[in-house]
Amino acid sequence: MNILLATDGSRYAREAASFLRSHLDPAAAVRIELATVIAPPGPAASAASGRSGEVPGRRRARAQEWLEQTRKELGPELAPVRSRILYGSPEDILVREACRHDLVVAGVKGSGAAPFFELGRVARALLRHADCSVLLVRNQRAPEEGKPFHVLVTQAVAGDGLPPGWSLLQPFALSRASLEVVTVLDRDTRSSGGGTAGDQRDRTRRWLTRTAGRLRVPSGQPRCALLEGRPGAELERRALETGADLLVVGARRGEAPGPGPLGSTARELAWRAPCSVLTVRHRQAVPTLEMVSSADAGADIQA
Repeated sequence: MNILLATDGSRYAREAASFLRSHLDPAAAVRIELATVIAPPGPAASAASGRSGEVPGRRRARAQEWLEQTRKELGPELAPVRSRILYGSPEDILVREACRHDLVVAGVKGSGAAPFFELGRVARALLRHADCSVLLVRNQRAPEEGKPFHVLVTQAVAGDGLPPGWSLLQPFALSRASLEVVTVLDRDTRSSGGGTAGDQRDRTRRWLTRTAGRLRVPSGQPRCALLEGRPGAELERRALETGADLLVVGARRGEAPGPGPLGSTARELAWRAPCSVLTVRHRQAVPTLEMVSSADAGADIQA
């Protein structure tokens, strides 16, 4: 799996690197690329920072420091294949780079250590326009002794196949994970299938149990939970109750590939969930290592 980790020198970016170090399986076939973006110093940014006279060489040196900090945070077992300093609008550049990766990872909240990479703005652009799945890391905690990595995987009612993002979870250390497959029955769902509310609930519970039974993880068969109410609110509450570390949700209902507006539930959880959120987009083509290795114009590349 090809992962792009965006960094801007902020503690939120370091937390994103720490999340990968804590939960990725070092033995998995994962290729991590680090990227930071130097944007033109516009008048507003210069006035806010007082760095209007900062020379390009100094800005590049600062970006190199960020990349080195992130490398150290990842640790030797997850050493990235390469680091890149890119130039231009952070939103545009990272959205463009996303098409050559399976997953983009970024920290959530706040501005970076410099005025030219506001990660909150970039996160919004990635969620709306990136042609791949996006992992927003929030409230990263140090792993507690004996506490498993708890993952909530959402599944649409009567959806076919495995839950969204299941393949993206494979590089994570699932032997140390506690998985729970969650479905929410909202008002529209209950009224569309016929029968009483109790009949609908029983049918959905049986279907959910079968779906969870198809998932094979080293830590054992995932648990399943059937919730009722407004999906965004119920999933947020479940994440709080269970102390979830990661919530996996489809970008929007249906299987339409490519970028586009988030569904209402994904949008709500991306900004309100008390844990990290993996927003899954379906795509028609999976990036290859050759795609990731090409098109390096406008970048400083470090091995």
